[in-house]
Amino acid sequence: GEVNHWDNTSKLKDTGSDPEATFEDVIWADGIACGSPTNLGCVSWRFKKFWDDFSQAGYWGRCDGKLGCAFSSVGGTNGGAELVCQAINNILMNFGFACFGVTDYVSFKTTLHYGAVCAKAPREELDQMCCRRLGLRLAEYVGYYILSRVETHPLLNSKRQEAKVWGSPIPPRSASSEQLLTLNKATFTPTTLPDNRPICLIYTKMVDYVHEST
Repeated sequence: GEVNHWDNTSKLKDTGSDPEATFEDVIWADGIACGSPTNLGCVSWRFKKFWDDFSQAGYWGRCDGKLGCAFSSVGGTNGGAELVCQAINNILMNFGFACFGVTDYVSFKTTLHYGAVCAKAPREELDQMCCRRLGLRLAEYVGYYILSRVETHPLLNSKRQEAKVWGSPIPPRSASSEQLLTLNKATFTPTTLPDNRPICLIYTKMVDYVHEST
């Protein structure tokens, strides 16, 4: 109805220091985290319009090699937010962004494989932990892939240090909220690697047994 219409600005909060993103922001950033509310199982029309206008404004082909990830909020649990994250990644991929998944578990049963999702606003600590982890992973990958800082790779940084604490990639069921939160907010120190470290590419043979090709 009219009260909840998109163009009703009476409920909008003062954005303060959080201005709306511009096309120029997309261009200067090495990596971006894009979010949209879940509307009928897909991105909002405003989100789609931003990228339609971005393309029509002449920015097509100027984002190749950048990194992107997705997040979404939804009205209730299992309301389709992961579908929206995948839709966002599809849009970013059309512009040349390299999108990534996150294998981390911020608790025994909470992960963010396709992006950070939550029901309503991220008021609960677990939801905020997912958001922080997504931002951390984006920063790590920008450091690794864009800035050539090998030491920021997750397996040498956050995931490596978490594995030391838990002894496995997933926190144990017995992990307390305090332990999870402390580790989630921790400042990770990248592993220092020697400047003369050898770097190589390893190719392996892959056989497609169905189509009999290699």
